[in-house]
Amino acid sequence: MKAKADAFQQYRLDCAIFGYSGTRTLFSSPIASIKEISTNPLYHALNFGKSVNSDLIVQWIANTKARIAFAVQDDNKPLAQKYAESIQRVEQAIANIVGYDVQFSFSYDPMNVTIKINNENLEIDILPDGLKSIISWITDLFIRLERIQWTGDNTILDKHFILLLDEIEIHLHPSWQRKILPVVQSLFKNAQIFIATHSPFVISSINDAWIYKFILKDGKSSLSEIVPSKAGFSYPSVLDDVFDVDEYFDVDTENSFYPFYQIKNEILSGNTENISKFKEIARLSESFINNRYASNLCTKVNLQIF
Repeated sequence: MKAKADAFQQYRLDCAIFGYSGTRTLFSSPIASIKEISTNPLYHALNFGKSVNSDLIVQWIANTKARIAFAVQDDNKPLAQKYAESIQRVEQAIANIVGYDVQFSFSYDPMNVTIKINNENLEIDILPDGLKSIISWITDLFIRLERIQWTGDNTILDKHFILLLDEIEIHLHPSWQRKILPVVQSLFKNAQIFIATHSPFVISSINDAWIYKFILKDGKSSLSEIVPSKAGFSYPSVLDDVFDVDEYFDVDTENSFYPFYQIKNEILSGNTENISKFKEIARLSESFINNRYASNLCTKVNLQIF
C-alpha cells in the first residue's frame, strides 16, 4: 500500500471525486505512536461503505496536534498557525452545523483523542450517532483534500472536486439537516455536489441547485422531472411538490379529517346543506388536534366559505 501511495504522489490532480454515506460513523481508536499517514488519499474515495477510516482520522488528529506542539516548541509560530488552521477548519465546519463549540483534543499520557464539546472532553464512542457521522465524513474529506498533490497553489477550500452524498441526513436532527448542505457548499465553493436525500429540510436548504425527481414504476426507478431547488418554500410545500406527500398529520388524524374535506368540497361546489355539520366537524377537529396548525386550518377554511 505504501509503495502505491508513494507512486501516486508523483501525479498532480486538478479534480477528484469523493463519495460519502450518512451511515458512516467514527470510533475510538488506539494510538501507538505519532507516525506519517501513508495511504493513498483516493483509496476507497468512492466506496460509500468504506470511505471513512476511524484509525486514519484519529491518527491525523494526533499527528496534527503533535506538529502544532513541536512547532511551538521550536518557536516557529507561522508553522504552528498553519497546522492549527488545518484542524480549525474542520472544527469550525462541524460547529457551524451543530450550533455549538466542537474541538479535537489530544492527550499524550496516555495518547488518546477525544472530542471537546463546549469545553467538556468526551470519548468518541459515546457521542451521538449524528455527530459522529458529521465528524467522520467531513474530517475524512478534509484529510483527503489536504494530502492530494494538486495543480495550482490555491487553498484546498478552492479546489475543484465532485462530492457525492448519499442520504447524508441519516441520524441528524432536523435543525442539522437544514444546515449541513449550506455549510459544505459555502466551504467548498468550487465543488460540484450531488446528493440523494429524502429530507425536505435538505431539499429546501439551498439556492442555485436542481432537483432530479425519480419515481418507481413496475419495479424500476426512472427520472420523472427536473425542477429548481426549493429554498424559500415552506416544508409542507416541499413535501407536497417534491415528495408527493400532501398529508401533514399522523394517519389517524388524517382519517378524522376525511369527512371535513368531503363536506368542504361539497360546499365549495354549491351544496350548502351541510354547513352546520361542517362547522361542527371543524370544531371537533380543532379540539382533537389541539395545535396551532389545526386552528389556523379551520379558521382559514371558515373564512373562505363564510
